[in-house]
Amino acid sequence: MLNAINRGIGLIFNTYILHLKSKKTDSVHLIQKLTMAYSKNGNQITFSEDNSIDFEYPIEEIFEVDGILVVTLKIPNNVRDRRNVFAFSRTGDFLWQIKDVPLYHNGDFCPFIGALVNKQNEFVLFNWCDTAVIIDPQTGNVIRTYQTK
Repeated sequence: MLNAINRGIGLIFNTYILHLKSKKTDSVHLIQKLTMAYSKNGNQITFSEDNSIDFEYPIEEIFEVDGILVVTLKIPNNVRDRRNVFAFSRTGDFLWQIKDVPLYHNGDFCPFIGALVNKQNEFVLFNWCDTAVIIDPQTGNVIRTYQTK
């Protein structure tokens, strides 16, 4: 699922363990969520002491989707940039940058401004120009688009 993370510096997901008891075998299964530790400060995301990434613009939000960190940047009003979404592995390896997607509304200022996971469990990005883009978080490939207005 999607976790929107935009709470400032020093974000750390705590490791937790969930015990599930099987009715058939009466055994206990352990499910562990991996710890994802990173921090963000302005236009920088830091994965570890020796692994940080500086962007040209400030980080707007960071989403965790299927173990991938998807980063949206806050694009200034005077900049025309529609490719403001990037993805990284848990260790900070660059995976992809959003492609230039055809829009339903022609506008000058159309950066991506938000995201969610829909009822079909698809990751959806939204921009200012009435376009929603469903992407594969692992590859960044566009699955489909639809008009939002």
